[in-house]
Amino acid sequence: MMKSYEQLTNDLAPKKFGLYGKLWIGFLSVIILGAVYAYYLQFTRGLEITGMRDYSLWGIYISNFVFFVAISLVGSLVTAILRLSGVTWATPLTRISEIIAVAAIIMGGLTIIIDMGRPDRIYNLFLHGRLQSPIVWDVIVVTTYLTISLLLLFYPLLPDFHILSKKFKANVKLSKIYAKLSLNWTGDAAQTSIYKWSISTLSVLIIPVAFGIHTVTAWLFAATYRPGWDSSNFGPYFIAGAFVAGAGGVIALMYILRRTHHLEEYITDFHFDKMGKLLVLLILVYIYFNVNEYLVPALKTTEKEVGHLKALFYGEEAWLFYTVILGGLVFPAIALLFKG
Repeated sequence: MMKSYEQLTNDLAPKKFGLYGKLWIGFLSVIILGAVYAYYLQFTRGLEITGMRDYSLWGIYISNFVFFVAISLVGSLVTAILRLSGVTWATPLTRISEIIAVAAIIMGGLTIIIDMGRPDRIYNLFLHGRLQSPIVWDVIVVTTYLTISLLLLFYPLLPDFHILSKKFKANVKLSKIYAKLSLNWTGDAAQTSIYKWSISTLSVLIIPVAFGIHTVTAWLFAATYRPGWDSSNFGPYFIAGAFVAGAGGVIALMYILRRTHHLEEYITDFHFDKMGKLLVLLILVYIYFNVNEYLVPALKTTEKEVGHLKALFYGEEAWLFYTVILGGLVFPAIALLFKG
């Protein structure tokens, strides 16, 4: 049964925080305060407090950076690739994916700043950065990707802001805020034509930038001679892993939003089924790159590579490796392939 315009706006309009929402914000605020205090200790005592040294100079910071950059790649997957492919079923998921992309890339950038011993000198990277450095490339693509992602998130919201400015007319202050955010949207033919052209153009632009951001991140590792990192496979390997992480992030947020906001009529079982099939495909591609990543060094049998592989497969932390491979890739793929 088709819903009326009023029903749609009531279902999808922003709502006030309930009890659980307020508790969640409170919980996150406590974590943020703890993080601020931890950063204060690091800033005043130096990076030595993290335990990082010359051989392990990045630690959890680079892991978080890679994770957030990977999650952000979902914006190009759902918003750009599926949109340009004419896949209409993904339309309800585009905004979810773009919110994830923007939030994740902001967190990724903040992670790098937090990792700096003197973040007050970050401007020198822009003034005196060397274009030969992959780190400078990373800064360029992260900044560009964030800009395009923000535009892809904001621009499709213009008609919605206009609708909300009308809906909340009783609240004059809120209505004015939405009216300003809508940038005088009226929905006439000229605006609609520019609107569609702009979104299509941004969708095209974000694909090479999204691939570039994760490829350059991979090169930060691959450009070294360190065993396990010295690989020409890292670019596509990282991109494949990023698509898996991003798709998984979208599915998780789909479930949370559907349950907490009662959006069962908008985020349906059909969407979960389609995203599940897409996730299986992405997992199989990523497993292929994993096999390639470990099989080739094993066949070369150089001393350092053999030591690295033995530590990975049989070392004290090998259980972490198998948890990721089995729990994060193999078992989910099997469960999705043979679901009831």
